[in-house]
Amino acid sequence: MNYYVATSYTNKVGAHLLVELINSSQDQVLRELTVTSRWLDEPVAGDSFKEQQARTLKDLEDIDAADFVISLNPYGYGTSAEQGYTLGTGKPLIVMMDSEDEDHSFIAYCSGHRNVSIVQNFAELVEQIYRINQL
Repeated sequence: MNYYVATSYTNKVGAHLLVELINSSQDQVLRELTVTSRWLDEPVAGDSFKEQQARTLKDLEDIDAADFVISLNPYGYGTSAEQGYTLGTGKPLIVMMDSEDEDHSFIAYCSGHRNVSIVQNFAELVEQIYRINQL
């Protein structure tokens, strides 16, 4: 299975840590996962509209190539767009939050959506990946 990691570009280190945690797992299902997020290995896009548009289209292609999306906080405008795009594709979206008390309007809006799972730690993330793997 393939997955995409959505988060603020300022959280690139956190996204890399998550990917490394998944890749280093002894779990067979996790070891077979492949990340599609090319942005993790590329420099930030320039400020021009064309550069931002090219980056966005690449990110959407990467979501299309994924079976599910993991969204990490902090969120930015781009992350919100990726979350909405994921819901539009009908793919599962796993949202990792630090606590239930965080105020994120997107999460409040879609937390009851059938394709959205909210998790607070790695063990809960793994449970949701297993659930998705069974679909």
